[in-house]
Amino acid sequence: MPKAVSMLEMMKAKNGDILRIKLTDEKCAFAQLFCEGHFIAFFDYSGDCNVGDLKVLVNRTIAFIDYVHITAVRDGRWKIIGNLDILDELKKTFQICRPEADLDSSDVWRLSTVSCGKKIDWDEVNVSREQCTGIRRSRATFWLIEDELRERFLGLPPQSYDDNGDLNKELKQFLMSTIPGSPAVIGEFGTLGNDQAQDWLNGVLMPTEDLSALQEVLQSNQTGYMQVDDCFEILAAAEVLLALMGKGRKGTKELAEEWLIGVRQKKLHNSAEAKALVSKALAAIDRVLDKDNSELFQLMSEGPGVPNPDWLNGVEDLKARLAKLGY
Repeated sequence: MPKAVSMLEMMKAKNGDILRIKLTDEKCAFAQLFCEGHFIAFFDYSGDCNVGDLKVLVNRTIAFIDYVHITAVRDGRWKIIGNLDILDELKKTFQICRPEADLDSSDVWRLSTVSCGKKIDWDEVNVSREQCTGIRRSRATFWLIEDELRERFLGLPPQSYDDNGDLNKELKQFLMSTIPGSPAVIGEFGTLGNDQAQDWLNGVLMPTEDLSALQEVLQSNQTGYMQVDDCFEILAAAEVLLALMGKGRKGTKELAEEWLIGVRQKKLHNSAEAKALVSKALAAIDRVLDKDNSELFQLMSEGPGVPNPDWLNGVEDLKARLAKLGY
């Protein structure tokens, strides 16, 4: 009889290996293999993907535990970047539920009670969905785990990944909310970092030498249903307008510096025309926040009329900074 291959051998991994899970090109989550490769503990921490010293993870708490997703580790999607002693917290008994069928509809669940101390003690029983209330419910696939991590650390809406584990290309451009706690407006998730905003910034705004591009965006589509691209351009234009008035966030100046310098040399930033644009920008943002007529609002909503709070806070902050100008 051939020798049984262990979970760790299948992944070419060791107990205690640290995994790096990419959330964006620069931001990663981290996890640790334990229990002879049957489980992964995900740290309640995200940071620079190029972390140099793994000791930064030693005193971190655990956000949640889930079953190992062999494919993600074996194929290098979740890259092994080192090894640390198993955290004491992971040697204690824990419970986890997994459905017998579909995650959202299964009535029969398996409740595992596991201890991964000096020896593995593992007991499983069938329970109802209700009996799993308050207990970690395992995510069936690695892309659902990644989705959960992005929601946790980046404030993104759930289910932003398709069945192949790839970022939904259409949804990618809708992810406008700033990362919680970050003032930056550049990058994939900032008001100037998405593809549509970049296209408008480089292809429409930069070639002009006046306020015509801002006027067109902030006066367009004043009634009726507003498409997502129009919403993106309004938010980007409002951010640039703030920079023009000397109240831009870090990153705006660098992205539109050439245009800002040219326009300021003509003293347009102090003109009545520029000031009038502020009130138009406030009205335009209100249209972006119209739950019935804004495609972006609907796409960023977690339920009917309930937008992602981090996205909403980012847009409300943009509106508040404009209102403080007092025009």
